[in-house]
Amino acid sequence: MAEPPRREPDHLRDPQPHVLSIGALAAATGMSVPALRAWEERYGFPAPHRTQEGGGHRRYSARDITTIRRVLERQAAGTGVREAVDAALAERERGVLLSVHGEVSAAHPGLPRTTLAKPAVLALSRAIEDEVVLSGAGGHLFGGFQTVRHHAASRARWQELAGLVASAHAFAQPDHSDHSDHSGWSDDEVVLVDLPPGVPLTREWLLVHDGPALATALLARERPDDGPRTFEVVWTVDPAVVRTAARRCAAAASAAGSERATALLAGALSDPRRTPPSGRWATERLLQGVASRLARG
Repeated sequence: MAEPPRREPDHLRDPQPHVLSIGALAAATGMSVPALRAWEERYGFPAPHRTQEGGGHRRYSARDITTIRRVLERQAAGTGVREAVDAALAERERGVLLSVHGEVSAAHPGLPRTTLAKPAVLALSRAIEDEVVLSGAGGHLFGGFQTVRHHAASRARWQELAGLVASAHAFAQPDHSDHSDHSGWSDDEVVLVDLPPGVPLTREWLLVHDGPALATALLARERPDDGPRTFEVVWTVDPAVVRTAARRCAAAASAAGSERATALLAGALSDPRRTPPSGRWATERLLQGVASRLARG
């Protein structure tokens, strides 16, 4: 007797706008329309939103793209389809955001990206932090450090930044394999979010600031290549993209238990749209700061 398909629980239904047709979903994921329909019939995933007008057409969101890609990654590693689907839905049920970099890229498919070595990503980060010091009042700051050890190197700087912005969240995976001093992974100003081992966010270097005068997002995903560390980088000052990134970060922090992030999603970051920042000079200073730091190497 065939095992019934797993249906996505109602409370996990994607809150993002469902605007993609099944054809667009197929094109974005590299799957065929018949294969997607077969998955829905056999596994209950992806679960479409049905339009109320025009005959109840299937519609999907950008998050469906990211989740399907995660299933395909597991398949490529040798996992069966049902097991891969179950694992992807279990991740969603646990509230683990798959990837800020991936979800923002899926939501804004035209975003340019480039590959940079670690020193260049660090220079970008420092330039953004410098401008947050000048223009960050009232803003919301999110940082992804991969590990607590990496966060420790920026601890003093982030305590300073947290005192200037309206809220600050930092993501990192605690390292329990050694006896290093990680007592700094506790802070009254910065909300520190533990990442479970192996989740995609542990491979991402993030710096997002969404504020009245400054909107910018640096999203870098570490490449698995051997040798010096390199990252696939998206960097933007587009207010709409920055708001998407900030909301994804807040959703991840909220799922991990941050009441402050939950309040942001219901308040300051509740609107997926945002107006351009008021500080034109802040953006220009940021661009100049980036150029200066990259020139210095």
